[in-house]
Amino acid sequence: MPPDPIAEILHSWPSTIIAYGGIIGAVTFFLWNIKQLISIFEELFERRTHMNTENKRSLLIFAFLLAIPMLLFTGRGLTQDLPPNVKMMKDVLDTFNEAKKAKDNDLYEEAIRKADELIGEFEAGAIAKQRRLIGDGVEIPKPGVYGKKREKERQHIWNFGPLHEVAAAWWVIGRSKMAQGKTQEAINAYRKTMRYSHALVFDPSWNGFWSPSQDAKDRMDHLNDHEE
Repeated sequence: MPPDPIAEILHSWPSTIIAYGGIIGAVTFFLWNIKQLISIFEELFERRTHMNTENKRSLLIFAFLLAIPMLLFTGRGLTQDLPPNVKMMKDVLDTFNEAKKAKDNDLYEEAIRKADELIGEFEAGAIAKQRRLIGDGVEIPKPGVYGKKREKERQHIWNFGPLHEVAAAWWVIGRSKMAQGKTQEAINAYRKTMRYSHALVFDPSWNGFWSPSQDAKDRMDHLNDHEE
């Protein structure tokens, strides 16, 4: 899966400062305005239909200060529960994207190393899964957007497990080798990517899935066209 900018924001040190700052601010505000807040809650419990402007303002400030850390910590909890294969893939793609942006050979090597680690960890399971899918006659999922109406299909795709990450790891190796001018090694990696026909990778930038296998095939075809 591609890098998740939301997760990066949630886990960055500025967000930590903001989160704890929000807690401190909310507690300080509560202690400083405790009498007024008690009055506000009394009004709420008494179900009064009208609240004076000053009390409304105080309640909104308190709620805002409390909401910031709650949202940040909740978001962190959601991003920390990723499976190990997904976490590793995120790291691989982060490094690859950095290498592509900087055009840095050392970063490409780092992306390849991380991709190799992922492959070593999960490829056996991915191969077995791909064979089962073919043996069971499971249709190759199509790239594209899977909205709420297609949630069942979306979950079906997620259930393929590390198949997606292994395919993407080989794709990263192929792309990295091409960037390094190692065409034959890139072709070998693309061929291995193409073995995982059922793999899809989710891209949050357009909320859709793309196929490493199909992309690798397209790149292979492009190379062959230039050789002819």
